[in-house]
Amino acid sequence: MGGYKQWADGDALLPSEIDEYLMGQTRMRFASAAARDAAITSPVEGMTVFLATTGMEYTYDGTYWAARLRRIKKTAAQPVTSSIAVVDDLHLKATLTPGTYFVDAWLHATGSTTGDIKVTWTFSGTLTDSARIGTGPTRTTTQVEGGSVGSPVTAAVTVGVNRSSAHFLTSEVPYGTDGSSTSGIHEHLSLDVSGTGVLKLRWAQESSSGTATNLSAASHLRVERVAEDA
Repeated sequence: MGGYKQWADGDALLPSEIDEYLMGQTRMRFASAAARDAAITSPVEGMTVFLATTGMEYTYDGTYWAARLRRIKKTAAQPVTSSIAVVDDLHLKATLTPGTYFVDAWLHATGSTTGDIKVTWTFSGTLTDSARIGTGPTRTTTQVEGGSVGSPVTAAVTVGVNRSSAHFLTSEVPYGTDGSSTSGIHEHLSLDVSGTGVLKLRWAQESSSGTATNLSAASHLRVERVAEDA
């Protein structure tokens, strides 16, 4: 890219400058990703385009056309039964190129009071820094809602507290399921990526149970690329 140039009266505008300074610094609009790729066969890092199909902007980072904000949704429920060995989630994963990211996982889990669920992450690329906070019901809870709607918890109900704690990316963090209601689990990650890789959610039962622990199709990831303070 030519960078930034300011012209003065009488300066000549060369064809190469039209390509580098004018076209390269203008937000280009395309109907779809296919139309974009057909028109721009050799993208240059820093190019920005708008796609009508998604209504979003994408910037070429040298390898991928990356959206600043992405939502990755589970397309089907996934059960784990009688197993404490963590497995890759079938849908909740994202390719991250070098940069700084906030990743929020919103997980909808059901299972028995004994099975519960544990959550961890893996990244196949290179991280220079990472932070993780998890919030959700604690294991062995018998009522994730803390009482029925409009009714306080009675002394006869054993209720687990809500955890809010910091962890390493690869730690296996347990959360509770109560056998009836849906547990809402929120994991927030802050990642400094220096080498491209795939971020994957991994999970299993906390204690082996013949009653399946499920992550429902309502679960999703929110991936946002952010800038460090200059």
